Amino acid sequence: MFVAGCDLFSLDDLNSGLTEAEVVEGLKEALNVGTDTAVAQGSSLNGFFLNPEIKIPFPEEVSIVKTVVESVPGGSLLVDEFVTQLNRAAEDAA
Repeated sequence: MFVAGCDLFSLDDLNSGLTEAEVVEGLKEALNVGTDTAVAQGSSLNGFFLNPEIKIPFPEEVSIVKTVVESVPGGSLLVDEFVTQLNRAAEDAA
């Protein structure tokens, strides 16, 4: 999803016939399209929940709570429902 690294280059290296302003506008448009697409995907049903790259897991800071809740009958279902609702809230906010 993210570019790990890019080689540095100058606009002279492109030899595309585009002006610097055209390249800048093209990059801005690409960023706008990418942002719109990411927001649309993230805000859809299961946009967070079924996407392992952005899914919000049960918070590690309260893992003891998870352990205790899972130890009672039906507790695992409650933990699963909590994670689902946490991700639904993120989808609604996107």
